[in-house]
Amino acid sequence: MKTVRLILILILSAAGAWAQGGGVVEGRLVNRTDPALLPSGAPLEILELEGGMKPIRTAVADAAGAFRIEGLPRSERLMLRASWQGVNYHSPLGFDAGGVARVELEVYETTDSDADIRVEKVRMAFELAGDRIRALETWTLHNRTRPPRIYAHPAGTFRISKAPGLLEPPRMRVTAPGSTMPLVQPALESADGASYYTLYPLRPGLTVVEAEQALPYADRRYTFVKKFYRAIEAFQIGVVPGDMLLEGAGIARLE
Repeated sequence: MKTVRLILILILSAAGAWAQGGGVVEGRLVNRTDPALLPSGAPLEILELEGGMKPIRTAVADAAGAFRIEGLPRSERLMLRASWQGVNYHSPLGFDAGGVARVELEVYETTDSDADIRVEKVRMAFELAGDRIRALETWTLHNRTRPPRIYAHPAGTFRISKAPGLLEPPRMRVTAPGSTMPLVQPALESADGASYYTLYPLRPGLTVVEAEQALPYADRRYTFVKKFYRAIEAFQIGVVPGDMLLEGAGIARLE
């Protein structure tokens, strides 16, 4: 009886291990700029989201942009990452009852021209926080390329001027088209020290970029100087608390 029980335990353990590692992801990459340009050979990674997006499997798309990756842990939160022309694309994975996750991931050709990048809206907010001011810029950028392309540039895709007396590097967050979750992006300082920028590629559609700067306000006075790197028609300013005095050329209060 002891021998039989041991065999049963081994069999059950093996079945459990297979269920944990028996997941399969299959699908294809689709080029939305030109479907005839197949993203063959695109590098693929399966990322385990718990503990910081750790790669656990790698593969490449075949000549038609298709792929199949086996042996995935079905009990973990996983994401597929594909790279095409230097831009990363992501898709969360969800396994069906048979342990298969099916994915169709859109990719685009890139352009380094910003001729079709339009500023739709700019909002600026200044909030009192002890002996400093929190300055937040929110930009809505519209990538209107036709056919659709991703805008990417080694000198940056979005830039803000460095505010006088900046207390710490700014914080940047980007919300991609169709997403509700902003992604934190590193704020890279320009060689001349006058601005900060992000390399985040702008996908077709509306992208929201938030940039937050901490400014000194110990003597309850601050002169904010800003350079705009993109043409805008107007922008809105909000101040908290409302009784803070805001003065400047061309600034009018809206009641």
